[in-house]
Amino acid sequence: LIVSNSFGCNPDTSEQLFYTIENPAPGFSLSSDSGCHPLTIQVTDTSSAGVTHSWYLDGQLISTQQNPQFSLVNPSNTQDTNYVLKLVITAGASGCKDSTERSIVVHPQPDASFLMIGATCPGDTLDLINQSLVKGVGSYRWQSSSAFVSFSDTTASSPQLYIPDLQTGTDSVYTVNMRVTSTDGCVDDTILNLIVYSRPIARFLLPADSCSPVILTPLDSSFSADGSALSYSWNIDPTANASGLSTANPQFELPL
Repeated sequence: LIVSNSFGCNPDTSEQLFYTIENPAPGFSLSSDSGCHPLTIQVTDTSSAGVTHSWYLDGQLISTQQNPQFSLVNPSNTQDTNYVLKLVITAGASGCKDSTERSIVVHPQPDASFLMIGATCPGDTLDLINQSLVKGVGSYRWQSSSAFVSFSDTTASSPQLYIPDLQTGTDSVYTVNMRVTSTDGCVDDTILNLIVYSRPIARFLLPADSCSPVILTPLDSSFSADGSALSYSWNIDPTANASGLSTANPQFELPL
């Protein structure tokens, strides 16, 4: 500083030194900057030493640790969720601050869902109706708990399901599993149970051979696994007079 007056006196001077303090250098790395819901992120601080840390997620302070861990979610099944993670560091001695930030993308987890009737009979073919929510063009994998249950295409969106006719005499329960994978590799599974009723077992005995004319009365021994009532439909070849063809005990008049 130099000062002088209007009388021509010698000017006077004064000087002082001012020092600027170097700002701290912020920095951090992420275990991953994108992934499927829910996404766990481990943060590793790489800032200069001697600082305090303030971590902000989308503007909200969430941690003051040096190396925090976060779990980020995505409530959608079809759209990405984007987050901004910001680090503000403060030098302990000077109070000087600086900041840096990075973006994180959480991909949606699909919601695997399909419709299928809950019970059917052996030998039936069922349509599986896909109702899944998935980002992009999803890929599919279908499986069953039984090797006898098959699909028209195990990678189709909505395949057909073929039910075997094993004639076990008992009802069976199979599980049908659907896995959906999004374009980002995010996965969801769902399982439905299918009851396959047993077919009734048709059996009957005939009396010993006999001379005609004779009235033939078959002895019915048919049964159903669950003990439910059966209905009947009898016929004979060549045709003959008959009665009770819709009962368990018909009669056939066999002529000479």
